[in-house]
Amino acid sequence: MKRVATAVALAIPALAVVVWAPQWLFTILLAALALLAAHEFFRLGQALAIAPYRLLGFLLTAVFVVALALPLDGQAWVGILVAAWLVLLVRALAQPERIGPATNDAAFTLLGAGYCGLLLGLIGAIRQFPMGDLWVLFLLAVVWVGDIAALYVGRTWGRHPMAPRVSPKKSWEGAIASFVAAILVGAACGVWVALPTHHRPIIELALLGGAVNIGAQVGDLVESLLKRGAKVKDSGTLLPGHGGILDRIDALLFAAPVVWYYVASFRR
Repeated sequence: MKRVATAVALAIPALAVVVWAPQWLFTILLAALALLAAHEFFRLGQALAIAPYRLLGFLLTAVFVVALALPLDGQAWVGILVAAWLVLLVRALAQPERIGPATNDAAFTLLGAGYCGLLLGLIGAIRQFPMGDLWVLFLLAVVWVGDIAALYVGRTWGRHPMAPRVSPKKSWEGAIASFVAAILVGAACGVWVALPTHHRPIIELALLGGAVNIGAQVGDLVESLLKRGAKVKDSGTLLPGHGGILDRIDALLFAAPVVWYYVASFRR
C-alpha cells in the first residue's frame, strides 16, 4: 500500500508538470531530479571505495540537463565536454601520490554526471519537439505500465529468474508481461492519441513501445548491477516503499534515448 500511495503521489504532479509547466520550469525541475539522482549515484561510489568529486559532478550534471533541455549549439557542447574533461584531468593529476585512485574518482564523477544528467536531459530535449509533451507522456505511460505489469505478473506467476545474480526477484514471466504491456500501450496511443507518425500509427507506435520497454528493462538491470556491486538494496530512502530516486527513474534513463532518437530522426 505504501508503494502504491507513493507512486500516485509522484505520478500526479509529474504529469501536471509535463503538460502545463513552461520549458524553463520543466528544465529546473528536471535538473533538480538529476541532482538528487547524482547524489545517490555518488553515494554508491563511496560504497565501492571511490571518492567522486561531488561539487564538480553536481555542476556537470546540471549543465548537461540544461544544455539538452534548453539546447546549445554544437560548438557550445564541444566546449562544455572539453572543459569538463580538462577539469577532471587536472583534478586527478593534482594528486600524484594517488594517481590511480584519483583517476578512478574522476572517471566515476564523469560517469555519474552523464548517467544522471545526459540521460535525464533527453526528456527535456524530447519535450521541445512538436507535440513534445505528448511524446513525454507516451514515454512515461510505456515505462510505468510496463513496470506495473512486470511487478504484478512477476509476483504472481514468476517462476524463472531472469538475472538471479543481478536482481533475484526479476523473472522472465514479469519481463515478458512488461514487454507485451508496453506494446499494447503503444498500440493504444496509435488509436487514441494524435502523435505524428507515418501511415500505420498503431503498428509504428506498438513497435516503439516495445523498443522503449527493452531500454527500460536494460536500465533497470544496470542500476541493479550498480547496487549489487555496492552491496546495497536501494539507492536511497527518499521515497517510502520505493527506495531512492535512482530506483524510480532507472528505467526512464535508458528508455528516454529510444524515444528521443525516434522523434529526432523521423518525426521532428
